[in-house]
Amino acid sequence: MLIHFGQQNFESDDEQPGESTTPTASSQTGNETSSRSPQAQSEQPPHSSEPWKTENDPDNAPQTWRFMPRRTPGAQLNTHSTHPPMDLFQLYFSTDTMKTLCKSTNKQAAKKQEMGMKYKWTDVEVEELYKFLGLLIYTALVSLPNLQDYWKRNRILSVPFPAAVMTRDRFRALLWNLHLSDPEEDVKNDNKKGTPDYDKMFRIKPLIDHIRIACQANYQPRKELAVHEKTVEN
Repeated sequence: MLIHFGQQNFESDDEQPGESTTPTASSQTGNETSSRSPQAQSEQPPHSSEPWKTENDPDNAPQTWRFMPRRTPGAQLNTHSTHPPMDLFQLYFSTDTMKTLCKSTNKQAAKKQEMGMKYKWTDVEVEELYKFLGLLIYTALVSLPNLQDYWKRNRILSVPFPAAVMTRDRFRALLWNLHLSDPEEDVKNDNKKGTPDYDKMFRIKPLIDHIRIACQANYQPRKELAVHEKTVEN
C-alpha cells in the first residue's frame, strides 16, 4: 500500500493492522457510575469508547512506513557549484512572479491617481522592482531611525548605497503603491465579505502561491520533519 503525504511517499510494511483485545468493564465501575448524582455525572469528562489498557493486554507493534521520496531529499540544485545570490533569489522571486507584481502595482498607482493623489509616477518594470526589493532587504540589515536617513547627504552620517540605486522619491512612490493582487479583483472579493466565498488572504495570495510552488520545486523534504504548531492550527 503506497500512501502520499505531500511530497513524502511512504509504503506500509504490513497491510493488516494488528488485532487488540478489548476487556469488559467491571460491574463495580458501572455501579459507581449509576450511584452518582446527575450533576456529578455531567461534570465528568466524556469517556472513550475503548477502555484503558492494562499490563495484561498484549502489545501490538505499530505499522512501520518505508520512506520512499520521489527525489533525493534536500535542495534540488547542484550544491557543488557556485550560484550567484541573484540566481538563488530568483528561484523564489522569478521573472514571472515579478511581472505579476509589476502589473498589479501599476494598476494600484493608476487607481490612486484617479482618486486625486498627487505624486510623480511612471510604470515600474521588472528590473527596477528587483532593485526596490534589494533596498528593502538593505534597510532591514542597516537600521536607521527614519526612511529619509538612507538618503542623507551628510558626509559623516550618510550611507551611499540607497542613493546609488534609486532616488528617495521613487522608492517612496513604489513603497506606497506596491500591490500583490489585481486591484480590480480586490473589489470583487471585498463585495463577498460576510459570505463563505470571501478570501481574507486574497491581497497576498498571488505571491504566496508563487513562493509555495517554488518551495515545492526547489526542495525535497527529508524523513524527519518539524512542523510548527501554528501551521497545524491554520
